[in-house]
Order: sequence, then C-alpha cells, then structure tokens
Amino acid sequence: MHADILQVLKSIAPESPFEQSTDFLADGLIDSFDVVMITTALEERFQVHIPGERITAEHYRSLDRLAALIAQCQERQAS
Repeated sequence: MHADILQVLKSIAPESPFEQSTDFLADGLIDSFDVVMITTALEERFQVHIPGERITAEHYRSLDRLAALIAQCQERQAS
C-alpha cells in the first residue's frame, strides 16, 4: 500500500522527497491545497471515501499515517 500512496503523492508533488520525511507538513512537502488533491487521488486509487472529519493534519503527516487512514476507511466500508 505504501508504494501506491507514494505514487499518488508523487503525482501531486513530484519534486518532494516523501521517502525521507517523517512529517510531510512540518517539512513543507505538502500544504492544505495539496491535502485536497491527495484526498481525491487516494479516494480514486483505493476506491474509498475519506470522511471530512478524517481529513486532518494528523492523518497526512507520513506514509504510515496515510496507510492507516486508508485501511480504516476500507474497514469502515467493508462493515
């Protein structure tokens, strides 16, 4: 899943070194506009709906946090 998320991130901000970052926001790799674009791209790629209340800075800080968010959304849809 991480590789797919990274591919989405690189499609939004190809110049950003996401692989070396543990906090995309603090490192300035993404901004609020990017979050909107990333959310849309992740929803399309993983066929999930990310509820508005889950679109918070905490979920968009790292590959691990994005993977956890997607997994939670997938579980929610499956139940």
